[in-house]
Amino acid sequence: MNVQDYYTDSDDDSEYKLSDNSDMSDSDETYSETDDEELVENVTMDEWQVLSEPFSDQVPRATQNFSSEYTFHPAIDMEECRDPVNCFECFLSPNIVAKLSEWTNRRAEMYFEQNTNTRTVYGVQWKKLEKEEMYVFIALHILTGLVKCPRITDYWSNNILCAGPKVFNKSLMSRNRYLSILKFIRFSPPEAARNNAPLSRLGIYMSMLKDNCKTLVDPGPVFAIDEHLMLYKGRLHFRQYIKTKRNRFGIKLFAMCPSAPHLRGYTWNLCLYVGKDNFDVSHIPGTGNLTVSERIVVHLAQNILNSGREVILDNWYTSVRLSQFLLTQGTYLTGTIRSNRGVPAQLTRIPLGNCLYDIRTRRMFTC
Repeated sequence: MNVQDYYTDSDDDSEYKLSDNSDMSDSDETYSETDDEELVENVTMDEWQVLSEPFSDQVPRATQNFSSEYTFHPAIDMEECRDPVNCFECFLSPNIVAKLSEWTNRRAEMYFEQNTNTRTVYGVQWKKLEKEEMYVFIALHILTGLVKCPRITDYWSNNILCAGPKVFNKSLMSRNRYLSILKFIRFSPPEAARNNAPLSRLGIYMSMLKDNCKTLVDPGPVFAIDEHLMLYKGRLHFRQYIKTKRNRFGIKLFAMCPSAPHLRGYTWNLCLYVGKDNFDVSHIPGTGNLTVSERIVVHLAQNILNSGREVILDNWYTSVRLSQFLLTQGTYLTGTIRSNRGVPAQLTRIPLGNCLYDIRTRRMFTC
């Protein structure tokens, strides 16, 4: 039996489809921006005024100031969470682990219903997976990512030259038991695997995990939104190829992180890119004419709208139209902007160091 046998599964690869070239391109080209020209709306110099000194005019006051009225109330006191296991369970909560165990058991039963002549997997009799054993499996699986071995079977090897840490032993979890759980583990109800939705096998798990991330801390008034490419070279139809990245192949995700000093590096909200239509914000009035990059911002920030908070963006997301929309939602935007994102052509040739503001609302500045 070779190493590929350890990853075989009765499920087909219906979720894998070859992507067209439009989905396998650079970050700035991954999403269609053919409507960039439409962003340069009827904006003229009559609506903007140059300030010779950046702070000579009064800074506009927020229409809805951030205050404690809009703060989140953490589910736990993180200062009292000193034990590593307790911290781990704050994110991967017992409820999530119980669901993973339930879905894994259901997938195993479905497999044996289709293969009635056996109840063994990798030479061991399958037994119901309990939540406590799932914790052991998760711990060992995380450790395989920290300590690299050529093959999974090597972690239980008796050869000291290629064996894994001593925690990989039969008394804790045997090799074949680990492989059988790895074969059947599911992150959503196994019945949903035949659904054509890209996130049918992962969406429920991600929703529960994101809910925990949002309830654990008070994120504060300022957020930053950016993208990240997770290295992945497996079979997945929404895998991205970005030639300018160090990890050229991977899964693209968009993350929203608090800017508070004690929370830097904390992911408060995230979403995976599985296609141009997975950022649905149609339930929010006024989003019908937003581009994909603008909808991503609204999708991530929809839980903080109308609370006086601020988002910080790079020039791939920022546009005059997005800033106008966020202002109507009591949310403020700071970021760099491209010249074709709604900025009048006259403003692209202003002297360095000057500031401009919108005379109509006195709430939008460009420097």
